[in-house]
Amino acid sequence: MWASDAMQTDRRRAEELIIAEWVAAKLSGVARLADRDPPDAWIDDVPGEPDPIPLEIVRAYQYPEGQQPEPQRGAPAARAEVQRERQVDKLLREGAPGVISLIRDAQEAYAVPAVPGAIAHLPLEMGRLDPLRWLIEGVRRKCQMPYAPGTILAVDFRYPYPLDREDLAAVGAFVAEYGPAFRSVWICPWGKDAVLAPFPPPPRG
Repeated sequence: MWASDAMQTDRRRAEELIIAEWVAAKLSGVARLADRDPPDAWIDDVPGEPDPIPLEIVRAYQYPEGQQPEPQRGAPAARAEVQRERQVDKLLREGAPGVISLIRDAQEAYAVPAVPGAIAHLPLEMGRLDPLRWLIEGVRRKCQMPYAPGTILAVDFRYPYPLDREDLAAVGAFVAEYGPAFRSVWICPWGKDAVLAPFPPPPRG
């Protein structure tokens, strides 16, 4: 295992705890990471809940425009992020004073040494921005997995794009339709409060 892989795992667990704490605060509960997956975390001491609530966390990644998701391989941006970190780690170990890096079009990693006084040449063109699609693709895979009934789904959403009520309602409707194990879904923009995606009202009998 690469040293950066172990560091990435530790960082991911720390980030999952942050997400869990955001959701737990909304429920007036206490978050703790789970010892085994699933779930990713538990929320204890929620008023009115006799048992801890399982919490599953998924990160929403940008998807390249026009590319169909491959659930068995994960998001291209997730794979590119691992490659970017490895490139950065390699350059630093080789003695680079600093590194400039990016992921282009949600699928290609680039990293170059940061040389004082020099201009770094990196590709900057971007694909079309479609944050609702990234959210739906993030929750789609989770909806296909057999989680315990009553699990809460939290989406780690790190992009600085505003989500309106229609976006939240679309995510809630998708999870309610295709993820029956989930009792609710929370969208967690990085650095902001968790936002509850409303489920559609049940049909009247």
